[in-house]
Amino acid sequence: MRVRRRRFYAGTLAVALLFLSGCAFGPLAVETNRLRYNEALRQTGNEEFLLNMVRLRYRDIPEFDTVTNILSSHEFDAGLNPREELRRRGTGSPIANTNIFDLLVLGGSTAISERPTITFSPLQGPDFTQHLLGPIHLESIVLLASTGWDLDLILRVAVQEMNHIPNVRELVTVPEAPPCFEEFAGVAQQMRDLKRQGCLELSFEDFQKPLTDPWEHSGPITTSDMLSAADRGYDFHKYGDKSLVLWGKERHPVLRIAPGAWTASPEAAQVAQELHLTPGILTYRLISGQEHGQFQPSATPGAELVVSTRSVIGLLILASKAVEVPAKHVEAGLVSLPVDSQGHPFDWTCLTRDLIRIHSQKSKPRHAYVAAKYRGYWFYIDDDDLPSKTTFGLMYEVFGLELAGGVVPGPVVTVPVGGGLQVSPGGGGGGAGAGGRRGGGGGGGGGG
Repeated sequence: MRVRRRRFYAGTLAVALLFLSGCAFGPLAVETNRLRYNEALRQTGNEEFLLNMVRLRYRDIPEFDTVTNILSSHEFDAGLNPREELRRRGTGSPIANTNIFDLLVLGGSTAISERPTITFSPLQGPDFTQHLLGPIHLESIVLLASTGWDLDLILRVAVQEMNHIPNVRELVTVPEAPPCFEEFAGVAQQMRDLKRQGCLELSFEDFQKPLTDPWEHSGPITTSDMLSAADRGYDFHKYGDKSLVLWGKERHPVLRIAPGAWTASPEAAQVAQELHLTPGILTYRLISGQEHGQFQPSATPGAELVVSTRSVIGLLILASKAVEVPAKHVEAGLVSLPVDSQGHPFDWTCLTRDLIRIHSQKSKPRHAYVAAKYRGYWFYIDDDDLPSKTTFGLMYEVFGLELAGGVVPGPVVTVPVGGGLQVSPGGGGGGAGAGGRRGGGGGGGGGG
């Protein structure tokens, strides 16, 4: 009876140990897998972004995918194989004075398996194309400037003209004349210095504007009507004797100069002169060049800064100019080297050398920040090239901000790791935020 009781206790102990090991498996799976998937998404996202820069250098169409779901299932199997065995102690009885661990031998086995399912989707459709080809929003410029990015880098990368000062308006294959960007780069650097000194900032401000055309009201506007409109940020303004206009607030990006900066910093007056701004004003309204036009007369001359931004695809085309093309590809005619109007070779790196550099070599680079293989060569950014890494990161952030919503995914491709392929129609909605993998085709060209 005592032997049976001890045998029962030992079996219970073994089962409890196996149960506890299974309970600890769940948190361990999260601890080990979350960071692995996070790093894989980051790395492949960077590689995809670089690959599309290279594709545009070869005048190939870019393509982006978004990872919409990762489902990782784990299985934990444990087995217990007890067997009874008599062990003698010297010449005495095999059972006398023998405890349960001398009678019972426990054997066991465990197995852990992981079956991840990754769902990704190419982003397609008119909404995506509009986000890809449309101008970068001024709100994105302000947001980036307020989160620590250097203002001169933001302007040089994302803006192509500012109050008639050009910054390579056209990224054509063969420019008729050297692209103009030196004056713009100088102004951008001065604005960066003013921002670092605390004399300049990009921000938002509410402006009052009419929301309706004048209309004749049939009766008096009651106090209740006025309070209801005020709760929603609206107000009634009289127009003539019997008409009313509904006014409301519109949040608008602005450039602010700190009080006292006009006298304390000579650079402020110099920037105002180069941008054709009236000195002494503390707030300048930022106007989209694509909506307003660079040549349309301003409603308030000297108090507005007209900014024409690039498109998202324009960012990638700009970066593609920094791609170092293998000589064999040039000889094969895969990429043409541009020449100017005089027949002299034109080197786009005069524009990109202090922004981003993308090298190429036959073998896989050992010390690359990001690398992608294309047409038999590896294209990469050096891990110690900090300016290129910074520009690459900024472009990636702009990409995420501009493609954050309104993009409809195409067919969903679900790949169970270990084999199999399923294709199903894509669902609606779901853009690609900065943390996801954005996607889509669209756009092309830009090589040379």
